Amino acid sequence: MHAYNLVEHGANTVCYCCCCCSVVCNCPSSLAVQVLHGHTAAVTGLAVVHATGILVSCGRDGKLLQWEYTTSSLLTQQQLPGQEFTCVAVTEDRGQVYAGTSQAQITSFRIAVVHGDDAANGEANNAVARH
Repeated sequence: MHAYNLVEHGANTVCYCCCCCSVVCNCPSSLAVQVLHGHTAAVTGLAVVHATGILVSCGRDGKLLQWEYTTSSLLTQQQLPGQEFTCVAVTEDRGQVYAGTSQAQITSFRIAVVHGDDAANGEANNAVARH
């Protein structure tokens, strides 16, 4: 099963897909024109922060990556050793990324800052919920 997030950037519409592989690809018209390398296992979730141009990906490798989708630059990486990220969601109004893990936790991180020097960029919050 593939999950898709549509991203509009200027006059171009771009489709980022979660291909259940170890890469995130920018694939308009079903052709991979760009591959974002960073994951070493299956990508399990994607979320887009439209206001800032951030693409968030998570995977079975325990990595949560934040990309600037206009330049394909990797901005931040969080990792939970021994766990897998299973899903991801963002709240643009609060500047948070929430990700579910294979250990029944919900983790919270700050959304990366594209331009600027923010000391909180990439740091995890202390919010973890167990179910």
